[in-house]
Amino acid sequence: RPPGVTPPAMPNAPAFSIPSGNRPRFYLNVQEVANLREAYAVGGEAAVPLQKIVSRARALLAKKVTIPPKGGQHSSHYNCPDCERKLRPVADGKGHACPKCKKVYTGSPYDEAHYGKVHGTICKNARLCAQAYILTGDEEFARYARRILLGYADRYQAYERHDHLLRGVGEKSHRSGGHLFAQTLSEAYAMSQWFGPAYDMICGSKAFTFADQERVKDGLIRPMLKSIFRLPAGKSNHQSWHNSAYMFGGALLGEPEWIQFAIWNPKNGFHYQLGASVSEV
Repeated sequence: RPPGVTPPAMPNAPAFSIPSGNRPRFYLNVQEVANLREAYAVGGEAAVPLQKIVSRARALLAKKVTIPPKGGQHSSHYNCPDCERKLRPVADGKGHACPKCKKVYTGSPYDEAHYGKVHGTICKNARLCAQAYILTGDEEFARYARRILLGYADRYQAYERHDHLLRGVGEKSHRSGGHLFAQTLSEAYAMSQWFGPAYDMICGSKAFTFADQERVKDGLIRPMLKSIFRLPAGKSNHQSWHNSAYMFGGALLGEPEWIQFAIWNPKNGFHYQLGASVSEV
């Protein structure tokens, strides 16, 4: 395990072990998978939302995954400065147009703000195809999700760290920033809602080898948790998402320190937040 990546030990945290066995085991368990597959196979009203998942995922298989060259910026920067209307990509891909005044904006931060939306769509598609794999067992869906996970594992650390306040990149950026997105909040959401579930669901696939899994752990999961760890947010919804990312990422890594930190850290953990953030009314 690389040094300096995991959080400090929580002396008061109870010892526990991360469950092992068949995958998935964190986003879904074996019984839930069996129930979903049965509902999908039997058909009827219960199968309709599951059929929609598979249909949407199957439409993606013919599409090439093109990951943007830079990390995404906050959506608030994708507005016309004059009209305050949401911009739209120009058809030729060269700029972003205001639907009201028709002015076209190019370069930063408009490109990166558009990339943020693209990144979000790609990440959601990884989870969607992983869900379709769970329902059907079709390895094509797992391979699609695998390409996305490996694509981000190869790029995450190469994306310059940046923040939504545009303070600069790298060491000039605020610690609330990220590499893939412009906030630790967004990266924590991506870990717990998209990357973590997709990884867990395709781990049982023949397409997602042990070497692939280690590549995603070392290139994406650990670096993203380490990046989020730079910002202790305390009494904040940001910290709630941070803790969620620590728990899911720690489970996938097999490193209980992250989970103990998420629950028991005296100034940021789940127990602290219950006391500091939940009122009697």
